[in-house]
Amino acid sequence: MNVRVGARRGAPVGDKPGPAAELRSGAHFADLAWLAWRQHRVVITTTVLVVAAVVVAALALATQANDLAARCDQNGCPPDFVDQRKALVTHARRLLLYGLPVLSGIVAVFWGAPLVSREYEQRTHLLVWLQDVSPRRWLVSKVASLGALVVLLYAVYGVATSSLVRGLKAIRETAVGGGDAIELVLQPFSTTFEAAPSLQVAYALFGFALGVAAGAVARRTLVAVAITLVGFAAVRYVIAEYPRVHFLPPLRRTRLLDAPVDTPPGGFSANVIMGGGHLDAAGNEIPTPAACFDDTGAIASECLRQHGVVSAFYDYQPVAREGTFQLIELGIYLVLTAVLAVVAWRRLRSATAF
Repeated sequence: MNVRVGARRGAPVGDKPGPAAELRSGAHFADLAWLAWRQHRVVITTTVLVVAAVVVAALALATQANDLAARCDQNGCPPDFVDQRKALVTHARRLLLYGLPVLSGIVAVFWGAPLVSREYEQRTHLLVWLQDVSPRRWLVSKVASLGALVVLLYAVYGVATSSLVRGLKAIRETAVGGGDAIELVLQPFSTTFEAAPSLQVAYALFGFALGVAAGAVARRTLVAVAITLVGFAAVRYVIAEYPRVHFLPPLRRTRLLDAPVDTPPGGFSANVIMGGGHLDAAGNEIPTPAACFDDTGAIASECLRQHGVVSAFYDYQPVAREGTFQLIELGIYLVLTAVLAVVAWRRLRSATAF
């Protein structure tokens, strides 16, 4: 009689493995992907519908913006241009400022956080992981199937938001109207920066991985949701507020006292001004003397010269670097996603020891 080498303990000795071994080896990726759909079809369907609605709205606003800009020519814009532009920018601002962070947060909280924690809470891991499939294979199959859907969904969403941003830039170039907050929407390294399809995918994958890792560690859905929500919001806020504009050293422009201000390419509004000050003859930064400010807040040039000031400067991040900065931020979020995936993987390595 032939004996199977490496047969699992408890399996019958002979030519064929026992029923449990057959069941463990018989779960294919397609079966596990179908299981993921069956378990999460409600939240998946809801998310798809929400994202689809926002995509349609973004594309509609983008089309309206392009049509509105096309109505302006060398003779000017139509009389109702300003009112239509103001209404369009108001809707676009709401969609971009609230839609961009919220939609990727949906994946983090409602897809990622319950993925592992719900199995622990409902005790279904005892059936699935100990009989049908190993914890790590279960994790890989679910993350791969749901992650592929996340990539597709948020790539489409990113394309729609990028189209809207291009439409807003088109109507801004008409230089007609004002007071409609379009410059706030199109502020460099901010809303327009995050509308890129690659970053929208990266934000969603990071949130998904954060939720999965939180669920694997906490093993309680509400705790995992709380950790994911706070962690996702904190990381997104911190990176957007500080490191983003410091990925590369800023450029500096200097001028002699009383010389005209050297405007950066595109103007001040198209770039991020990091700060400014005064320099001595050796090019060293020196604090602006308080005695040189008059009652109106203006600075007297002669007073500055008496205190050793020779020139003025300002530092700025040029908008031309936006693409490079997007690649840097993309790399940061991909690294964070990989780290979180490793945390979840290592946590589930010993999942059968209950």
